[in-house]
Amino acid sequence: MKIRVFLFLLIFAITNIAFSQVYINSKYSYRINLPKSWEKKEFPSKENPAKVTATNDEEFSISVIVKENDYYIGKKPENLGMNYFIELMKTDYNNINLLQTDYEYIENEQILFAQFSVSMEEYEMFFGQYYFIAGSTLYIIQLEGRSGVYQLFEETGKGYAYTFSITGNKPGKYVKSDAFGFRIAFPDGWTVFAVAIPFQAFDKNNGLISVEVVESQDYKGLSIFDIAPETLIDAIRTKKPKAMVIEDSKLTLDNISARFIKYKWDEKIKNFTTQVTVDHYYTIRGSRFYIIQCQAPTKDFDKYKEIFQKCVESFQYL
Repeated sequence: MKIRVFLFLLIFAITNIAFSQVYINSKYSYRINLPKSWEKKEFPSKENPAKVTATNDEEFSISVIVKENDYYIGKKPENLGMNYFIELMKTDYNNINLLQTDYEYIENEQILFAQFSVSMEEYEMFFGQYYFIAGSTLYIIQLEGRSGVYQLFEETGKGYAYTFSITGNKPGKYVKSDAFGFRIAFPDGWTVFAVAIPFQAFDKNNGLISVEVVESQDYKGLSIFDIAPETLIDAIRTKKPKAMVIEDSKLTLDNISARFIKYKWDEKIKNFTTQVTVDHYYTIRGSRFYIIQCQAPTKDFDKYKEIFQKCVESFQYL
């Protein structure tokens, strides 16, 4: 069977990442990516932003709600029980229906997720809530929208929710894609775009990490070693004709066969042509073809080696 390599997947540009911005809440010690174009409000005030909400034109919103109480010390959300969170919802809404509960990973922590519906007079509202406790502080990351609107933006909202991080709490933060079956910890302090594939993270010095996935039945039953390395290299050279191959080797990622290829090519960054060194990790699992890319200017690449290695080692299949 002929193996198709999707050429457009293999080159990612930093300049295309312009959809989100990092919101830092210094008072309550957290950060989260929020959509740039959505309207952001802080309640009850900018000086005391115990609730921060970003809302789009369709009135779908992402909020972070903070509650402080010594009662939370030493507890996990599951210790509080769902009745506790239902009662919190009842302070604002009646006719609450708990639809589902599950566990998700944010900040490398397994946390509780719940979804509710609320019957209003003229329509039905949907809410998704992630619960996270640090010390005496309960963080609720909330997705909210009317029926139809919520379902349309749910995956977008979840992508932003996964960028939530307690300031200084962890060396890296996990983001994940249920749709494509993986999670990865991007470096702390990097700007993260994890709303849609490719997931990407970059820093102010032009370091870049990205994860691309393509699903095709052509990959079923194959390992990455069934694809000749020349096929992968030729795909790169369709976009980067002068790309140089520095290294080609075999390894494993999360116990799945993987191929590692290191390249060098010229990239235009901020109107200047700069040589970059690029590590590609290719792997196949089921019907999915994964590419992890780590890129930095060649002159600075050694400074990124440990950062890149930790990020790649954090990659896990779901």
